[in-house]
Amino acid sequence: MLFDLNNPVRAESDASLRRIYDLNVHGIIANQTNTHWTAIRYVDHNIWLLDSLKEPAILTWEAYVAYIAKYHNAFALCDNAST
Repeated sequence: MLFDLNNPVRAESDASLRRIYDLNVHGIIANQTNTHWTAIRYVDHNIWLLDSLKEPAILTWEAYVAYIAKYHNAFALCDNAST
């Protein structure tokens, strides 16, 4: 698995945000202000926020978009880069 560092996930791009649904994407890794990493995964028709400091939480599409907009250092974890 690889981080797709060449194509960060951006809130301004619907296609970029929808990569969460790609079967070759295992999740989105987001960096919170260079101090803490979180993961976002699509499992069983839900978008999950996985944060080691909190309980797992289901995000709505709007909450997912807002999260990516707030913590814009987000990258897909893929089978291959540029998926």
